[in-house]
Amino acid sequence: MVLDRVCDELFATLTRRDQRLRARQYLRGLLDTPGRKTIRNIAAFADAPGIDQRLHHFISDSTWDWEPVRTALTRYVARTMEPEAWVIRPVLIPKAGRQAVAVSRRFCPTRGKAVNGQQAVGVLAVSETAGTPVSWRLQVPREWVEDAHRRARAGMPEGIGGESLGECTTQALLRVSARAGGPDRPVVLDGRDMESAQLLWPLYAAEVPLLVRVSATLPLRVKDPALAGHRIPGPLSARRIAEAARFRRRPVGGPGPAVERGHLITTVDVQWPAGADQRHPGAAAPLRLIAVSPAGENVCEELWLTTLTTVSAATVLKLATLVRRVDRDLESVSRNVGIWDFSGRSFPGWHRHVTLASIAHLVRLLARTDYRSVHA
Repeated sequence: MVLDRVCDELFATLTRRDQRLRARQYLRGLLDTPGRKTIRNIAAFADAPGIDQRLHHFISDSTWDWEPVRTALTRYVARTMEPEAWVIRPVLIPKAGRQAVAVSRRFCPTRGKAVNGQQAVGVLAVSETAGTPVSWRLQVPREWVEDAHRRARAGMPEGIGGESLGECTTQALLRVSARAGGPDRPVVLDGRDMESAQLLWPLYAAEVPLLVRVSATLPLRVKDPALAGHRIPGPLSARRIAEAARFRRRPVGGPGPAVERGHLITTVDVQWPAGADQRHPGAAAPLRLIAVSPAGENVCEELWLTTLTTVSAATVLKLATLVRRVDRDLESVSRNVGIWDFSGRSFPGWHRHVTLASIAHLVRLLARTDYRSVHA
C-alpha cells in the first residue's frame, strides 16, 4: 500500500512512536478531509475524542524536526520519480487578517492589488509527467524579524532574519541541493522579479546547473564571436543582445516540441552581468542567452540565461516548459491536500503542515487513483 510504504520510510526519523502515529493520522486527514484542511476540520472528520488537541500539539507545539523528514522526502522522490529538474517557484499565499505567521501587506499580481499574505518559495521535483514539492522556505518580512514579541509568539528560531525574494530562493535551493547530495539536476526558475546578484552568484558559486528566466533589462556582456561588433565596454541589456542577434533565429529543433509551434529561438554566448565583481572566479565563465520569439514577429517573448552551454537549445527550452507544469501542480496541491490551509501563528507549525501536505501530494501522485481506494 502506497501510504504504508511512504510513511514507513519518511517518518522513520521520528524517534517516538506517538509522533509517527500522529504523522500518519494527520497525513490521512489531509488526504480524506473534505474542504479546508485545518486541524479543526481534520479532527472533526476523524471523529475521535481528543484528537484535535493531540494534532494541534503535534503540529504547533511538538519538538519534532521537519528537516530530517524533508531530507527523506527529497531522497525518496529523487529515487522513485527520477525528476528531470528542480523547479523553484515563489508563491504568494493570501490570508484573511494579519495574525498568521509572517503575514504582511504584499502586492498580488493575479489580483492586481495589495493583499495580506505570506510569501513562500517552493522547490519541486519535476518530470515530464508530474511534479511534487520537496521543500519550502518562508520569507519572513522585516516587521516580523524586528518585532521580538511576534518572534516569540510564533516560536521563530534565532537564526531567522530578513531576506529578499532572491536570497530566500537561493537558500531554498541550496538546502535541497545539500539534501540530495549535490546539484545533480538542473535548476529551473523564473527570476525576473529577483535581484540578479542575490540570486545568480550564490547558485553559480555552488556549481548549480542553472536555467533562469531573466528580465529584458538584465545587463550582460556579449562574448559570442558572431557578434564581435557588439563586444564593447559596458553592459548591453538582454533584449538588445537578442535583437542584435536576430539574424541567427531558427526554428526549434531536437526531440519533441520545446516551446509552442511557430516559435523561433536565438542563442548568444554571454558572460555574467557587467558591473558584477569581476574578481570572482566565475565572472568569466560561459553562459548562454536564449531568446524565444513568435515566428514572423520582432517581439521577444521569453529570455532565458543558462549555464547549460553544452546542451542543445531545444533540450534547454524543454526544461523551461516545466515552469508551467509547476503552476498546475501547485494548484493541485492546494486543492487536494490543502497546503495553504494552515492558519496558525506558529512558525514551526507552518513548516510541519506544508511538509506533511507535500507528502500527502506525493501519496496521491504515486497512487494515481482516488486515495480512498488506496487505503480502504
